[in-house]
Amino acid sequence: MQFFLIVSIGLHVAGKISSCNTAFNHVYFQLLWNFFTHCSFDAQNVTAISALCRVTKASPGTFQHVIEKAGFKAVISSLTAGLIKVQQAVVTMFLLLLLSRPQARRVIEEKEMISKLMHLFDNPSTVVRGKAFLMVELLTRGSKDALLSCCQARLIMYIEKDIRRQTPSNEEAPANYAYVKQCLNMCVATIVKVTPDILSSVLSALDAVQGRKHPSAAQAKHLRISLPLLSIVLHLITSHVFRHQIITDGFLTDIGSLLSLVNSIDSGSTSIGSAAGPNAAEDLTNVVFSIVEAVTQHPPILLQFHVVIVDQVLPPLASLISSTNGNTRVLCFKMFSDVASLYLDNQNVCHSASSSDDGRTSASSLNEVCEMGFGI
Repeated sequence: MQFFLIVSIGLHVAGKISSCNTAFNHVYFQLLWNFFTHCSFDAQNVTAISALCRVTKASPGTFQHVIEKAGFKAVISSLTAGLIKVQQAVVTMFLLLLLSRPQARRVIEEKEMISKLMHLFDNPSTVVRGKAFLMVELLTRGSKDALLSCCQARLIMYIEKDIRRQTPSNEEAPANYAYVKQCLNMCVATIVKVTPDILSSVLSALDAVQGRKHPSAAQAKHLRISLPLLSIVLHLITSHVFRHQIITDGFLTDIGSLLSLVNSIDSGSTSIGSAAGPNAAEDLTNVVFSIVEAVTQHPPILLQFHVVIVDQVLPPLASLISSTNGNTRVLCFKMFSDVASLYLDNQNVCHSASSSDDGRTSASSLNEVCEMGFGI
């Protein structure tokens, strides 16, 4: 009887949240959480958490109060334990909290949030998976570091897995299937949208220290913040879901600029080790080369963007063939020769080169770059 009385009061308060005393609200909202955690019957658990979810819709600060009182670990554990309806209610409350900007930063900063969130993508419920994609979308908007953590926790694999589901299973309602697809598309669109910003931030940080041996404190901080984010681009470029969405003329121009900056670091004219860590230069070089190698493995992309690749990517790649580092020389020569051979053997590229001004410029550039790369 006491349980149903508390739940009834909670639901009543949810309908009149604006006119109730805040301290009074918090007491009863905490009681709802306590009933949820201590009830031994599934039906009572679902009822209590559903009532708290309804209250949170009216006042997201309510859930923040529950987190502060119960502890973040206790609350976040309910994301992956218990009934599907419980998980759905809890992830909904986290979504509402993220949408309320004052509290969102605190949620993003909780590292355990990402690991628990990834478990939701294995959930059989399409609604829960859809809400998990919305969580990632909101986290990405608020923090690129959160996106990096998600990628490191195999987010891309989960996105590809859900996209491969062409038709709903017998247990999935068509409406719920459409819902998860809509949420997934929103998540993918937001990730694609932030990719140019990531490249711009990395290029800005490296441009500021180009030619310098000892970057300033502010420049060092910018490097430490921006350089790790480049790994996000590597995760995306190696995915068939994102590859064709992020590769544009602007993207390839930025990659060419990154290669030029790597060349500057490789030649010793720029040093980032003292600012970003002893392995920063090696890590940056490996990520940039991996991104370029991922592009070179797809001939249709190379042919579609042959003009910008010849003008912006191949010249710095050719310069790196003369690096003092043996591994760099071998890898750059392989990538350069693969791309140049494709262009020289492809009739469409040659035809475009002879039928347009841009093509003639591209063909001339290709000949010049080939002479540079192969030492002719």
